Amino acid sequence: MIIGITGKSGTGKTTVANYLASKLGYIVIHGDELAHKVLDINLYNEVLSWFGVPEENTVDRKRLGRLLFSDKTLMHKYNILINEQIMSHFYKKYDLKDNYIIDWNFLPISDFNNKCDKKILLVLNDEERKQRVLKRDNITDEYFNRRDDYGLEYNESDFDFVLTSDEIMRSEYILDSLKDV
Repeated sequence: MIIGITGKSGTGKTTVANYLASKLGYIVIHGDELAHKVLDINLYNEVLSWFGVPEENTVDRKRLGRLLFSDKTLMHKYNILINEQIMSHFYKKYDLKDNYIIDWNFLPISDFNNKCDKKILLVLNDEERKQRVLKRDNITDEYFNRRDDYGLEYNESDFDFVLTSDEIMRSEYILDSLKDV
């Protein structure tokens, strides 16, 4: 079984994924970690070339973010490219017979989305999300706002559960519902 967890930055995806994995005995896959693993120097330099930037010797994720958050078309192109790399890595490393929880804000536009047996959308008011992210990522308000503007919009009807992270961790009903698939 695969449970997908998604939501905007700061909604508690990682916390909920780890919590559910501890209760259900599932393997957690963090989409952002996979994205970091597959973004090697060659892929990084390919993306830099889209912006007319010279090649570099090391991956600078903050620079990449600044570039991508300035062009929605190239951000979309990047998401397609990174999704292909992530799926290739996933199929080489993991057995689909195991039980997984996939935590990724880009889950709805990834190939993982169609593989999920249950999908959870985490929601939280924008100000609380912002404060969590500013503290966690040590970024400025401006950078948060730009990054948030480039995030996905989610259609709640596409999910089995739409909850806050606190609601999930307090609810035995949710755990029971996830066990029954």
